[in-house]
Amino acid sequence: MVVSFAGLFLIKKVDVTFAVSDDADVGELQGELDKFLNKNIIFLDVQEVYDALDGFYYMEIASVKKEFPNVITVEVVERREVYYLDYGTNYLVTTADGFILRSISKNSVLEENRDKIILMLDGISVLDATIGKTLKTDNDELLSTVFKMAKSVNLTDCIKNIKVFSLGSELSDVTFGTYTGVDIVVEKAEISGVDKVIAGFKAYNEEASDYEKMFKTIMVFKDNQGVIQVDWTDKK
Repeated sequence: MVVSFAGLFLIKKVDVTFAVSDDADVGELQGELDKFLNKNIIFLDVQEVYDALDGFYYMEIASVKKEFPNVITVEVVERREVYYLDYGTNYLVTTADGFILRSISKNSVLEENRDKIILMLDGISVLDATIGKTLKTDNDELLSTVFKMAKSVNLTDCIKNIKVFSLGSELSDVTFGTYTGVDIVVEKAEISGVDKVIAGFKAYNEEASDYEKMFKTIMVFKDNQGVIQVDWTDKK
């Protein structure tokens, strides 16, 4: 009876849902996950499943669930290249959250590659740029805010580059450069940065004429009453 009971909880199926591109080869991934077959589901540490795909940088396990008595379900999503982080003579290719997928020479990158955004850090030092890990800097909190700001405007293909300027103990400015030539400058990004960038892009999308989109800069800041203001200027 004890043997029969134990056998009931041996994993018989690893049910994987892949949210990946059509040309992605998932056979090797399935093979790695199938190594959990015949293990006892009761004693399985789900972290082991997450760790199983550590070497597959372009794939990420979104969830793992134990379905008793003998099935585990796994959701795998494909990581997307979003940023070219300026790093010496190379770019670090990262996801929207700063996970480093690979490194590429600047010389091999086309001038206008609209499916990537060039990210430049001025005043922020990179501490760890290991491929297969999340980027580490001496100001991760600010960088996380920048990523949230970019996500809030849906990383539209109008954004050419993002420049982060940090100076010592002062609050930082983040500039979103667009392909039309307009810079959207968010002052003191640490304070309500997401709300500010949304206001800036709202003005860019709804209030600007084609002429303005060629020659203007949008400054976004809070006034003395704490209200977000958007100001069109000729400043570059």
